[in-house]
Amino acid sequence: MTFIDELRLRVERVRLECERLKVASETARQNEEAKAEELRAWERIFAAEGGTGRVTPPIPPHTVIVKIDKTQRCARIVKDAGAVGVTPREVRDAFNKQGFELSLNYVFNILSRLKKTGTVEQREGRYYTKS
Repeated sequence: MTFIDELRLRVERVRLECERLKVASETARQNEEAKAEELRAWERIFAAEGGTGRVTPPIPPHTVIVKIDKTQRCARIVKDAGAVGVTPREVRDAFNKQGFELSLNYVFNILSRLKKTGTVEQREGRYYTKS
């Protein structure tokens, strides 16, 4: 194994670990949000039944809840790959790790849309963020 091969391997290992940590962080954030909402619901029930305790107000109407769609997630996966780029199979695998079961055809469609909008470019079967 050459020095360059060893560097590639190390870079790939660190990239995969970063991806795993991002997924774990997102999962933890979603779990925390779900539990916080459950807590607010129980506090409202407790207060309505005449108990005492802290009751948190509902989320104000001006609060924006951001949901990232699959196209945005795909663009993020390509961006996170950096100069190495990604193949459609690698994108599908990243989605699978995030809990989305997508067909390879669907991934190709997303990448095609991103290519048309100029967000990504394709070179030799790999996709890169357009600079």
